[in-house]
Amino acid sequence: MITCSAPGKIFLFGEHAVVYGKTAMACAIDLRARVSLEPAEHMHVRSDGDDASGINPKKHPYIAAVLELMRKRTEMENLCIDIDSDIPVGSGLGSSAALVIALIKALDTYFNCGMTDEEIAATGHAAETAVQGRASPTDTFVSTFGGIVKIPDRTRSDFPETSVVIGNTRRFSSTRRLVSNVAELKDTYPVIIDPIMETISSISKTGEKYVSEGNFKAVGELMNINQGLLDSIGVGSAELSALVYASRKAGAFGSKITGAGGGGCMIAFCEYKNIPRVSHAIKRAGGDAFVCRTTNEGVRIEKNTGRTKEEKRPGENGSGKAKDEKAGTRPGYPKAGTGGAKAGHAKNSTREIKTGHAKTEPGKTKSKTPSAKDGAESAKTASVKDGAESAKTASVKDGAEKTKTVSVKNGAEKAKTVPAKGRTSESGKAGGKNGAGKPKIVSVKSMAAGAKKAYLKTGNGKSKNRNAGRAEQKTGTPERENKIWKSW
Repeated sequence: MITCSAPGKIFLFGEHAVVYGKTAMACAIDLRARVSLEPAEHMHVRSDGDDASGINPKKHPYIAAVLELMRKRTEMENLCIDIDSDIPVGSGLGSSAALVIALIKALDTYFNCGMTDEEIAATGHAAETAVQGRASPTDTFVSTFGGIVKIPDRTRSDFPETSVVIGNTRRFSSTRRLVSNVAELKDTYPVIIDPIMETISSISKTGEKYVSEGNFKAVGELMNINQGLLDSIGVGSAELSALVYASRKAGAFGSKITGAGGGGCMIAFCEYKNIPRVSHAIKRAGGDAFVCRTTNEGVRIEKNTGRTKEEKRPGENGSGKAKDEKAGTRPGYPKAGTGGAKAGHAKNSTREIKTGHAKTEPGKTKSKTPSAKDGAESAKTASVKDGAESAKTASVKDGAEKTKTVSVKNGAEKAKTVPAKGRTSESGKAGGKNGAGKPKIVSVKSMAAGAKKAYLKTGNGKSKNRNAGRAEQKTGTPERENKIWKSW
């Protein structure tokens, strides 16, 4: 499965004027639309938990438009398109653009088309234009790149992340119908409407400076002017006006509609301490109020557990699993059923007894750690510094102990007992300081009897280390020996 998401957007200034090539500014918000793709027997859509249905251009116009455009780039296979969105539909928050961009990114990833972000944004705009007849590139550009975007320059910059209060009238508005109404008004009264569009464009250009400075008081004042001009071209509504004026009365710096208008949502900027008050005022005026934050992150891949088209191998059933995730293996591990090590064991690498997984690091060679699983141990030959010889008994079966005798530099012998579970315990020096005396064989049973002190005693009868059962000593001198004990 591949899942991609894209953010919604709010217009600070310039909606409707941007359709005619004028300047507008919009920024991304942290409400997102998510699209998941997985192989299916036939092409169908599942939306927000609803039952799956075939793709109907009348019911799913944006999805149908995207698929038509993407078929020009790749051979399309049957997919289940699962849609989940935080963004209210028809609210002026860019729900259709977020859906379109998330879907294009998911298809690009699934079929390995290699599209750039600019191509994704342009394809998204083409899809919206096919559905709406006339569409601004703002929404799809913001959903692709995140942050704050200036159109038509298509310049993007980071926006100081801040909270925005949004009021929803719960009244659906058709972007296509509203854009068409404004176009008709402009054609009828060009001498009046054209200057209004120019003034809205000037507000956007002036507001750019205050946005970069984080001066939201000035931004709010410009938003209020912009709202008055939008009302003048007929894209306001009584419900929107009620929420706009209620928020201003409650202390908002500025408030206005966002998007096409006619219903949907309005936005308000205010001091952080006033957010509860402004939200409550919007609710009392009849709207739904919620708070979101601006974001600088655009479209992104949320999950990619499926193979792209290029990664499919002959004979595979297209189940959508990634190359190295098939049959419970991970990258660098032997595949199950390939004749290598059993699942969970790595060939030619150190196996951790606790987990049974192999751990490898680039550029490093790991030695093999023996284990006493099922009571069996392999024989091993060891050598000691300065050419000393060591011998090790062969095998341990059914939980028996293995004894290892090592001769050290000065001739003293040391006995080593290896329990069946693979741990090594050592006796102390067999004799005095010069290594005189006979070697002492210490068994695990005697260790379990609490003979740690006797086990650690050196030639002068004193225990040199409080820890028992240590790794093999590296030199033959008692002083060096007692410094190299390490804990289990």
